[in-house]
Amino acid sequence: MNDYLISAKDQIYNIWQADKTSRLYYNEHLRNFQIVRLIEQVPGKFTTLTDLGCGTGKLVTELAGRHPEVKITAVDLSPDRLALFAEMAGQLGITQIQADLFNLNISPARVIVSQEVIEHLPDVHQTLIRMAAFLEQGGHAVFCVPNRENLEAKMITDPVSGQRYHKNGHLHSFTRKSFTRAIQQAGFDVIKIRLNTNNKLVKRLAGLKTGISYRLVFWDRLVNFLFPGKAAYLAVLCRKR
Repeated sequence: MNDYLISAKDQIYNIWQADKTSRLYYNEHLRNFQIVRLIEQVPGKFTTLTDLGCGTGKLVTELAGRHPEVKITAVDLSPDRLALFAEMAGQLGITQIQADLFNLNISPARVIVSQEVIEHLPDVHQTLIRMAAFLEQGGHAVFCVPNRENLEAKMITDPVSGQRYHKNGHLHSFTRKSFTRAIQQAGFDVIKIRLNTNNKLVKRLAGLKTGISYRLVFWDRLVNFLFPGKAAYLAVLCRKR
């Protein structure tokens, strides 16, 4: 089974055709389940949601299936990623937009979500400010970034140029404190912070080939409480001032 789609500029993890027993498959599902649960804790009802950097669409299709009353817009720079779930998007009423975040022109939504995007962009503050522009005043956002990542451990060297770079393109490492401060400085009030996707649990689940369901969210929260240093991500629910 080929878990990756190789495009002209990218290597894309294709979750729709991936090995369902791999650690990465469990990692992706568990992170998305946790984010869905956090979005479902947004106070009050909302009818519009924009995913900034939707990737291959696992999160937005999950949300659309659970909340068909919400108008969802899925934005990504990569046409190849969007193509992987274009048919499902049409069936679920999801609007796809291929655009760069800083050239995007869409109406603000009541909720925005962005996962595995902020750590890739050079200026964290300007990225968060730009994302806030697509959120209604008083609206809510869910952001998810790697937790306490050791960037140096994942650096590789290009054999031709000698240039060193992160193998996943990450430019920033975040702690709970540093990410909270960045969000607040961009004009948000933090409501909840969740440690997300514990590496110990993911390894165990993949070894046991346990079925994937929302029941795993409870176990992930428990294991993250016991072993916070093993949490792969920080997920934050916040409100635009």
